[in-house]
Order: sequence, then C-alpha cells, then structure tokens
Amino acid sequence: MKIEYTLKESEFHQAVKISVKNNKILLPIYLTMGSIFFVAGLLTGMYLLFFTPLVFGFLGAQLWLMPYISKKHFTQNKAIASYTEVELTPEYVTHKNSQTISKFTWEEIHKWANTPDLYLIYISNQFFHIIPKRAVTEHDDFIALMSEKVGPAELT
Repeated sequence: MKIEYTLKESEFHQAVKISVKNNKILLPIYLTMGSIFFVAGLLTGMYLLFFTPLVFGFLGAQLWLMPYISKKHFTQNKAIASYTEVELTPEYVTHKNSQTISKFTWEEIHKWANTPDLYLIYISNQFFHIIPKRAVTEHDDFIALMSEKVGPAELT
C-alpha cells in the first residue's frame, strides 16, 4: 500500500498537540517535582515552597508555548512540509520525504494511533510519523494491516 501526501501545518500542529496530551512522562514528573517542593517547603520553614510555582509555571509555559514552538518547527524544517511517500508492505514500512528515507520492520514500530484526522505511527514513545487520513484511500485495508502487524490502535 502506497500513501502520498504533503502535510499541512494544521495537521502537524494537531499531531504535536496529541503527542503532548498523551505524554505519560511529562505531567507526572512535573506533578512529582511540584509536590516535593511543596512538602519540603512546608517542612523546612517555607524556603522551598517558593519553588513550587516555578515548577508548575514551567509546565504551564510549555503547554502554552507549544503552538508557537510547533509552528516554528514546521516552518524551519522543510522536510515536514515536503512531499512524502509512505509504503506499507507485509515486511516493512518505508517513509520518504525530501531529506530522509526511513525503513522500519513491523517489529520496530512501537504503537499506532487513530485520530479523527490523522494516523500516527510511533517508532518510540516520543517519535512518530504523521499520515493524514485524507491521503489514505483504503482506510479499511490500512487499519487491518496496522492492527495485524502492530496491534489495536490507540484512540485519541
């Protein structure tokens, strides 16, 4: 199965937003750090209590700045917005754009997600390839192949 597309900026932003929302590491780290500073501040006479807003403020700033960061990333990295080909075969997945060619066996694919507008193929917890649904002509075949080779999709 061959899929060809040029990724739109709105699709890239949507994928980044999903990635941040589904990050199971970032939020617990900030919540743990903030809680430690809060409790330590209470136990040490409030000195460390002043760091608690900084930790939670940093988390908020990251979430608030994410659209601006992803927009900058999209405009600076020309490969993201270039013509892309994804080929899915029974043996591997190949992802080609203007700067790279990546070939992965099915065993190297960590998971995949099925969103309302996108398919995301994860190579690790943080790194994924974006396939807009508008580019896929055979959705049932795509879903069947991904489910067979990787497992059920994560719905987001």
